[in-house]
Amino acid sequence: MMTTDCFHHQVLGLWNSTIVIFWGDHGWKLGHHGAWAKHTNFQEDTLAPVLLRIPGLTDGGLVSHALVEHVDIMATLIEAAGLPPVPVCPVAKPWKTALCTEGTSMMPLIKNPTRAWKNASYSQYPRKGSPPKIMGYSMRLVEVRFTAWVDFDGIRNETTWTMEQKDCGFELYNLTADPLENRNLAYHDGMQQKVKMHFEQLKAGWRATASALPSAATVEA
Repeated sequence: MMTTDCFHHQVLGLWNSTIVIFWGDHGWKLGHHGAWAKHTNFQEDTLAPVLLRIPGLTDGGLVSHALVEHVDIMATLIEAAGLPPVPVCPVAKPWKTALCTEGTSMMPLIKNPTRAWKNASYSQYPRKGSPPKIMGYSMRLVEVRFTAWVDFDGIRNETTWTMEQKDCGFELYNLTADPLENRNLAYHDGMQQKVKMHFEQLKAGWRATASALPSAATVEA
C-alpha cells in the first residue's frame, strides 16, 4: 500500500529528485548495565540508526558498517543536493562562525560502501551535577571503545583533561570479544600503554584521527 505522501511524490515526479534521510538521536538500553534509558557513553546509547535515500544511488539498497556521525549529515545532504560545500569549522572558537561543519560528506561512502573510511567517531556525556563537574569523552574505533571521564568546567564548557575527582577514570572495551561492553580492560595488567595511547588520541580530537590511527588500536581480550 502506498501512503498519500508517496503517491503524490510519484504522480508529481518528485520521487526521482527527492533526498530522504531518517536518523535517530541516540540508542537505548533495556536494562543492560543496570540502566533503562540512554544516559551513558556505552555503544547501546551512542549507536543510532541512519537511513539515507538518494535517487539513482541507493536504489536497491546499500549497507555499510563504516563509522559515521551526526555531524556528517549536513555535509552529506549538501553534496547530494549539488549545493556548494560548507567550510570546515575553524579550530579556535568555531561557534563564532556563522556556517561551518565538523562533519564529512558520506557521498564517497554511498558510492562505495566498503571503502576505507573514518577511523574513529566521537561522543560525550556528563556525570555529577548540573552544570556537570565530570565529562565522559568517548572514542569509538573499529574494534574498540575508549572513554575518559575527566574534570569538567560546566560553566565555561571546557576541560583541561585532569582527573582530580574520585569518579574520573578510563574505560576500554574490545567490541569484538565483548560487544556488550561488560569487561573494562583499562586497568588490566599490560594495558597501560594502550590506555595512554588512546587518551592522547582522544585529546587530539577528530581532526587528528580523521586520516589514520595506528594498528595498535586493536585491544586483546
